[in-house]
Amino acid sequence: MTEVVKEHTIDFFKREKVVPVAIIENANDAVDIANALVDGGIHSIEVTLRTDSAKKAIKNIADNCPKMVVGAGTVLNRQQAEEAVAAGAKFLVSPALIPEVIDYGKEKNIPVMPGCATPTEFATARKMGLSYVKFFPAENYGGVKTIKSLASVFPDISIMPTGGINIRNIKEYLDCSNV
Repeated sequence: MTEVVKEHTIDFFKREKVVPVAIIENANDAVDIANALVDGGIHSIEVTLRTDSAKKAIKNIADNCPKMVVGAGTVLNRQQAEEAVAAGAKFLVSPALIPEVIDYGKEKNIPVMPGCATPTEFATARKMGLSYVKFFPAENYGGVKTIKSLASVFPDISIMPTGGINIRNIKEYLDCSNV
């Protein structure tokens, strides 16, 4: 699976469809979590940088789970992006449109999904050369209804919704053509 991300396209995520977001408190649990996902048919995971063990968890997954593509989430600045990639992250996700994180991703040819929720942010992401964004927090900002409205104006932008997605509403999101 890792070879696909090395192509530096978003096609991997379009095929995968589901990227679990994990807050890992104990880095020793990371490999078991990743292997359980792979056993369930999921080959990607976003490990948020919200815990002290996050970077070690990313490294553990990158080093020990060849069928898992691991990325870093909640990336707030360039230093975090650099450290996450050094640990083995193959993609970066931020909760906002953060130019230094996007610039770093472009420099290193690493996919970056910046958090966007408004037409202005979508337009800015497009202007920065991105064709994909994270829609966060999805449920708080109107969910599927808002995604469909934004897609009518930005049909060329693929959307990774996060925040409030669960077993009850995931099908609605996956049915959106640009998700």
